[in-house]
Amino acid sequence: MKRKAKRGSQYECVVAAVLRAMDPRSKVRRGQWFLGPDGRRELDVLVEGNAGGQARRVLIECKDYNPKKTGAVGIQHVDALESKRRDVQADVAIICSNAGFTTHAVHKASRVGIGLVSVMRRGDKRIRFAVTQEIYVRKVKVEELNISFQGPDPIILSGVRFEDVIFEGAPVGNWIIHRAMTMIGSNPIVAGSYTGTYPL
Repeated sequence: MKRKAKRGSQYECVVAAVLRAMDPRSKVRRGQWFLGPDGRRELDVLVEGNAGGQARRVLIECKDYNPKKTGAVGIQHVDALESKRRDVQADVAIICSNAGFTTHAVHKASRVGIGLVSVMRRGDKRIRFAVTQEIYVRKVKVEELNISFQGPDPIILSGVRFEDVIFEGAPVGNWIIHRAMTMIGSNPIVAGSYTGTYPL
């Protein structure tokens, strides 16, 4: 007997694909089960990675609703995700909707720190919700990233993996990449070379 696909699974695939494209270094999993204090909880999309040298867990609930039949995502879904966030011990919780959000849902989400977004992908017919405001950002391509350390004693990094360089218990690589992307993203020059020096 062929198992019927869960409603909304296609939208979960879209959300997961967009997240993988945004941060290829993070681990993005879809349809995971988590054993919480009250039993098993299903997680639509779970993202695990590092930010600022610290491990982070992002829980994303996907609501593939039809705005004409079911309407926008309501406050009850924000309440449910707030409970699930505590069980999973997620650092960040987000609801992705294919039909928008009610005013009450927006107010509650803002108060409890839950993000509300609508994931879009050009040409994908599984996206039904149209945003009323668009924000454009530059697409930046880093062709080469050179890193060197200077100190009173010679520092030999030959054969050392990038992620194995640790300073005060935290990986230096994550911090460097964050600094580099911030510097490049805030520079108005379209193409060029940039140099940053940071004391550790």
